[in-house]
Amino acid sequence: MIHQAPHNIDFLCTQRLVPALSSEAQRKGKANYGALPSPRIMRSHSLYSSRFPKVVYLLRDGRDALVSYYYHFRKFHGFLGGLHDFIQTIFRSQQQWSQHVDSWLFLNPSLSNLHVVRYEDLLRDPFPQIDALLKFIGLSRTPRQIHGALEASTFDKMRHIEVTKGLGYVSEGNRQLYFVRKGKSGSWRDEFGPDEKDLVKTMYGTALIKTGYEKSFQW
Repeated sequence: MIHQAPHNIDFLCTQRLVPALSSEAQRKGKANYGALPSPRIMRSHSLYSSRFPKVVYLLRDGRDALVSYYYHFRKFHGFLGGLHDFIQTIFRSQQQWSQHVDSWLFLNPSLSNLHVVRYEDLLRDPFPQIDALLKFIGLSRTPRQIHGALEASTFDKMRHIEVTKGLGYVSEGNRQLYFVRKGKSGSWRDEFGPDEKDLVKTMYGTALIKTGYEKSFQW
């Protein structure tokens, strides 16, 4: 939708069209930023930086993001423990969701250069989200083009690509687990027990309220 892409787009193709903005990607020769047409679209997990001229920030409930990251570690890093063990032993040493949203949404002096898209809104009604995103970037696309891009990137289509073509840009890891796993919101409720809730309330409770995912600590 953004660039002229092959008809049968896959995960490797999207990695090349929208490369990771990282020193590792540059070092391994996986990204040629200068070759990208303008406007250059890149992705990053970094904290706020004034170097980014415009940022589309994909916001997702931190509890769902945590569960997704847990299965990512199970698939690609061979983690065998449960979710509680993951939070205690690995996740707490990682960059935290609450720190990230604070950095971009609440401590950001350049909010005029920031466009926030909620993951949950994308699932519920994607067209207006993508239409507004394109206007923010400065690209003009017809409704037909937008609908075509959305149709090509449904959960079922992405799962089919993973099953038939693989990921292409990274080792498949644990093949018993899918990379395109569920694509839902609120699935943390199926994964959290009382202990996980207590841990995450300590870590994310305030940020969940600030971002509107909860009204209090009573969840």
